[in-house]
Amino acid sequence: MFTKALKKGLVCGIVVLFLGMSIIPIVGSQQFSIGPNSHNTINVFHSIKNSGTTTYHGTLSGYVTDSDMNPIEGARIRVYFHDTYREDFSDSTGYYHVTAISICNCSKNVTCSKLGYFTEDVWLNIDESTTHDFVLTPMLIYPVLSGTMGENEWYVSDVMVTFVSNGNGSVDEFYYALDEGSWMEYTIPFPVDWDGEHFLHWFWVDDQGNSSDVYWVGFKIDQHEPSIDLVVKRIWFRIWDFTANATDSFSGVKKVEFYIDNNLVGTDTNPPYEMIWRGWRFGKIIKTIAYDNAGNSATTSMHAMTMKPRQRQSQNQPGSQQFSMSSQSHNAVDVAHSIKNIGTTTYHGTLSGYVTDSEMNPVEGARIRVYFHDTYRENYSDSTGHYHVTDIPLCPCPKNTTCLKLGYYTEHVWLTNNESTTHNFVLTPMPMYAVPSGYLGENGWFTSTVTVTFAGNGSSNHSYYALDEGSWTEYVAPFEVVGDGEHFLHWFLADQDNSSDVYWVGFKMDKTAPEWINYTGTPLNLLKTKWLLAADVTDATSGVAKVEFYVDDFLVGNATAAPYEFQYNGKPHNFSQAIAYDAAGNSALCPIIIPIIPQHSQNQNQQSGQTVCQQNIQLLHNLIYNLILRHQTTS
Repeated sequence: MFTKALKKGLVCGIVVLFLGMSIIPIVGSQQFSIGPNSHNTINVFHSIKNSGTTTYHGTLSGYVTDSDMNPIEGARIRVYFHDTYREDFSDSTGYYHVTAISICNCSKNVTCSKLGYFTEDVWLNIDESTTHDFVLTPMLIYPVLSGTMGENEWYVSDVMVTFVSNGNGSVDEFYYALDEGSWMEYTIPFPVDWDGEHFLHWFWVDDQGNSSDVYWVGFKIDQHEPSIDLVVKRIWFRIWDFTANATDSFSGVKKVEFYIDNNLVGTDTNPPYEMIWRGWRFGKIIKTIAYDNAGNSATTSMHAMTMKPRQRQSQNQPGSQQFSMSSQSHNAVDVAHSIKNIGTTTYHGTLSGYVTDSEMNPVEGARIRVYFHDTYRENYSDSTGHYHVTDIPLCPCPKNTTCLKLGYYTEHVWLTNNESTTHNFVLTPMPMYAVPSGYLGENGWFTSTVTVTFAGNGSSNHSYYALDEGSWTEYVAPFEVVGDGEHFLHWFLADQDNSSDVYWVGFKMDKTAPEWINYTGTPLNLLKTKWLLAADVTDATSGVAKVEFYVDDFLVGNATAAPYEFQYNGKPHNFSQAIAYDAAGNSALCPIIIPIIPQHSQNQNQQSGQTVCQQNIQLLHNLIYNLILRHQTTS
């Protein structure tokens, strides 16, 4: 048995990532178009787990029509709240029904979008059954993307871009820009025939000389199959290791399938793509098929007699012919994934400057974030207040840039970036704000009870707060939050005459270590020099981050994704044990110890429930193993 010291430090966790302000929203550029003067919101693509909190879910339903009251099918209605969202699509009657909406004290931004229409958005207070109808206005001009649609919204063919008009207006000039290219006047449809992720911008000028907003749509192309090679190694008598070296430069490898004589015997979705197979290889055809996320596939095979690869085959597996597209303008989406402009020329710019308060004192630790094309780049100000954001694409659309720091109102501005853009931010202090404090673990998770204290210079005002989906309570003293999970704290200030806007901050708590279910070790050969160590462990709150595998107190490997397995290659030792860590930094030592030594006695075999045949095989294994050890000792 061994122990592992866990290091924890008491820090004051100031959570600035989730600070939301209703009068100064944190915004970027949102998929589907809405007017630049409308409300904006945050859209982060991960699910909220209010573990340990009481959750009351509301609904939003209604109809989507055009100005003539004709139903619009396929409109997307999305409700944003607490850095996540819920959505639904309208049916043939225009009806929609969004469920599982958190009922809390903040209003929620609701958008309704459909290709060829301007996006409508409203701010609503959601209760158990809220209703709202949307009326969409057609856009004058919008693009139609046509091609063969594969999987996961990847085209597997050239994409033809055609702009169409609804005829309700007079357009004098019309311009588009593909990726980071220059503006070009549109005259005829044009193809996009190179792989990668692309962005199309456009605007028009009417007969009065008025220019529209700049809108954009993104689409992805992957016309190439993955690359795959098969390597076969014998581990032991009738035990084989099949390893597929599969790569894909664009959409990425989705999975690899292994076949013996055209019978599927295994599938692997994570690299290294491999499978252990037991059986006779002679006379058999070994085949692997690699699939990418777009639906393309490539096949390689070999005859087991020669072990020479056969000619590789590839194919595209197109899906429906329907195209996926959207029209957008200056609105907010914050999606935590990186843009890959593969196949396009990318020119990156920078944004730098200083962050100060109104008295020109530097503000350290402010987060400056530049939103563009459903992603963002960010940097934090240093002790002098200086920041420097890099790798910003130079495209025709202005980019929403936000500067936020706990205790200050968020500032945001729309900037058109060049190779070296500068902008200084001046932040205004808030009169009162919430500070969650406790033991801060990893990845922004608290690993202790959190104490909430309100700080600021607005002590003469009355401060009211509501935790999660609870009722409003006047703040009089610091209070503790005990339950694990993700929490949201709302607050506002009030005096005799006025009330402030409602603000909120989010924080996460996980005080519980991962839970072990089972730990097993399976020998992969008769000599037991190769073992498959497998950990079955869960974590209900922050999730399992990794599992470390130990043999005789020495770390031999780790696994960071399920299934948590590791193949140990070495001589039999005394025992193996494992430690599981969650995303918050909590750890749990596995209570199960695996002996990885030969079982030398028949009694041990009988206790383990082995049959007579299995006992004889085990005795033969022990004899061979002892002979090898004796030979190694004498030599």
